[in-house]
Amino acid sequence: MNREEELRHRRNVVSKMYNNNTWHERVAGMQEDQVTAIYLKFIAKPFQPRPETPEALDIELNKPPEDYESLRLF
Repeated sequence: MNREEELRHRRNVVSKMYNNNTWHERVAGMQEDQVTAIYLKFIAKPFQPRPETPEALDIELNKPPEDYESLRLF
């Protein structure tokens, strides 16, 4: 895949993240480096479905981080 095809693929993936015409237009106008940053972040940790109920969402938001080592300051 050449550079243009790769960028087109990344832009397509980022555009499909949300089913919203405004988002699609924003992605179409984004610079290459911005699209690449969003794409790489998505590849590293794909979207997880949001919990359906408010109680489940509260539990999800209050879970401790998985990797405590990343929280160390010193």
